[in-house]
Amino acid sequence: EILTRLLVSGSRNRLLYKRLLESEEEYRDLVENASDMVIVMYRDGIIRDCNKVFIECLLLETDPCGLYMSSFITEDKLEAYNEVWQKLLLGEEVRNIDLSLIKSDGTSIIAELSGNVRTLPDGQVSKIRLYLRDLTERIEVERRQRELELELNLMQERQLAQVGLYVTGIAHNL
Repeated sequence: EILTRLLVSGSRNRLLYKRLLESEEEYRDLVENASDMVIVMYRDGIIRDCNKVFIECLLLETDPCGLYMSSFITEDKLEAYNEVWQKLLLGEEVRNIDLSLIKSDGTSIIAELSGNVRTLPDGQVSKIRLYLRDLTERIEVERRQRELELELNLMQERQLAQVGLYVTGIAHNL
């Protein structure tokens, strides 16, 4: 009877372990194939894990795990990041905060940050998850659109001014 129980227990444990591995594989696949940057951090602000999009967007040559996330924030946005960080440490969720991140070549990108926390049963924050979307291209496209609209308006004003000159010339001749 004891042997039977041990076999059943071992079989159950093996099945649970297999499910756990499958679940981890699905999680890893989801995070790695996300189009946004995903970062998991400890309470002290050190990066625990990140996906390949984060590494590629910032042109990093090595895995940033073990580094502080704040080292990737531009100086002008560091105060905003610290405010976000304090909210996250309190267990609050944050959404759509604009930040600038420093790439390894010294240039920067504009990213929209959202984040949430995982808490322990006692309510303490155990892990912090950040989701960053690169907005650099979209902002550049919007800037170009505004410039084109301004040029179009300027061209229309010039045309109206030219018509005004013609009308004035005709009126003068009359």
